[in-house]
Amino acid sequence: MAGGLAATSLPARASASAHLVYLRGPGAEACAGEPALRAAVSSRLGYDPFFAWARETLFAEIQHDSGAFRAVVKLVDENNLQRGSREISVQGDDCSVVVDALGLTISLTIDPSSVAGRPSEPSAPREPEEARGEPAIAPPASLAPARESIPTPPPRTSEWSLHAGVGLMGAVNPAPSPTAGATVFVGLAWRALSADVEGRADYPATGAGNLSAGRVRSWLFAGLLVPCVHLGLAFGCLVVGEGALGATAPGVLRPRDQYGLWSAVGARLGIEWAPSDRPVTLRASADLLGSLVPETLKVDQQAVHQVAPWSAALALAAAWRFR
Repeated sequence: MAGGLAATSLPARASASAHLVYLRGPGAEACAGEPALRAAVSSRLGYDPFFAWARETLFAEIQHDSGAFRAVVKLVDENNLQRGSREISVQGDDCSVVVDALGLTISLTIDPSSVAGRPSEPSAPREPEEARGEPAIAPPASLAPARESIPTPPPRTSEWSLHAGVGLMGAVNPAPSPTAGATVFVGLAWRALSADVEGRADYPATGAGNLSAGRVRSWLFAGLLVPCVHLGLAFGCLVVGEGALGATAPGVLRPRDQYGLWSAVGARLGIEWAPSDRPVTLRASADLLGSLVPETLKVDQQAVHQVAPWSAALALAAAWRFR
C-alpha cells in the first residue's frame, strides 16, 4: 500500500494539553476508536495530554473515499478561533496507518518541543557521489520523504487553571431521612490532576430517629478537601470532610438545637463534560463516605440522634474555568 502526506501550515501552540474531539466519518467506521488515538499520542509525548477542561480543543476527523483515507486535524482556542489545520491523505484501505500518522501530527501540534526538540545525532560527512565519479540518482517522487518545516514553538503558557462552581445534591444517612443540599467549591487543576475545597450544606430533614426520642430534625454544615485524578471524561477522588451536625427533637420536654462533630472520609467517582469547548463544565458524581466519629446528639439530656457509620450522596454541579 502506498501512502502520501499532504499538510497545510498549522501554527504550533504549545499548551501541552487539549480537549480531544475524534470523529470517524463515512467509510472510516472500522477505524480504531478514540482510545487507540489517545494511546498513539501518549506513546510519543510520554503522557496523556487530553482532559475535559483544557483551554484548547483539537478536532480529528477521518473519512475514506475513492480508495484513500483523508484525515483533518484542526486546533481551536478557548475563544472558538481556529488556529490552523492540517490534512493527511493516505492511499489504500489500512486505517492503522492513518491513526499512526494522526498520532504524530497531534503530538507535534500539542507539544512540539516533546518531539521536535530532541537533538539528532550528527552524521559523519559523506563525500558527494559526483566527486566519486558516480552519477547522482534522485529518489522517485513517490518515495521521496515529505518535507515539513516545524515552526519554533512559542513560550509555553502555564498549564495551571483555576475553577469554581456550585451544585445540588441528595444524600442518605447524614440525617434521619434522605435530604437535599447544596455545594460550592473552588479548585486548581494541572493536566490530569485537580484539588478542590468544597463547602456543603444539607437542608434540615425530619424523620424517625435511630434512638428512643421519636421524630428527629437534623441538618449538616461541612467543609471537604477533594483531590482528584482525571482520565478522559471520568474522574476519581479522595474525599475528606469535617463539619457540624445539628439536631433537635420536637418530642422532648425542652426542645433546642444541639450540635456535634461530623467527620468522614471516602471516595468519589464521576464524569465531567465540557460542552462546545465553553469555559463551563458539567459534573455528575457519587460519594460514599465512612464516619470517623460515632457522635451521639442529646437534647435536654436525652439522646436523640446518632451519626450513622456511613453515608452516600449524588450531586450535579457546574464549574467555571478561569486562567
